[in-house]
Amino acid sequence: ETVSTLVGRAEDAGISLTDGPAVNLVLQAVVGAWPLERDRAVDYAMKAVREASVSTAWVDGDEHFEAELTRFIDFLFSNPRARGIVEGCVERVSAPGFSNALAATALQLTLPGVPDVYQGQELWEPSLVDPDNRRAVDHARNQERLERMIDGAGPDGIGDEKLWLTHRALTLRRERPE
Repeated sequence: ETVSTLVGRAEDAGISLTDGPAVNLVLQAVVGAWPLERDRAVDYAMKAVREASVSTAWVDGDEHFEAELTRFIDFLFSNPRARGIVEGCVERVSAPGFSNALAATALQLTLPGVPDVYQGQELWEPSLVDPDNRRAVDHARNQERLERMIDGAGPDGIGDEKLWLTHRALTLRRERPE
């Protein structure tokens, strides 16, 4: 089944989805950050749609729209068919998404200019928005992971691969500034 089928199923369940771009944004965020907790998804969605100021806003918000969007998110997490569609999308896009993320990281770190690496972003980190992206970073653990790889163990999993790429690219920039 497809995402459009998912939206149709939500509407069949009585959920009124009046802002298509907001629905697409929520679906992309849920798939991109999966596995994801329901509360993180709701917090992200509310911040995003209020800042967009299309269907609701921080001032003079639309409580009905926000309630329907929350019902839609609940539907994604609680309806077995809906959750299956989300998990199917995650399965289809995970490998290409991972490759694209590594390619984007390589470009970010090697193109002219000063690379900007937000703390914790040297790892595979599916954070959404405040306060989600402000969680504490375990620098000691990350340093241990990096030292293990430098000692020859090599990357072990998605987070290690991005950490290793970041380390190697920044080391090359330092050693070969030209």
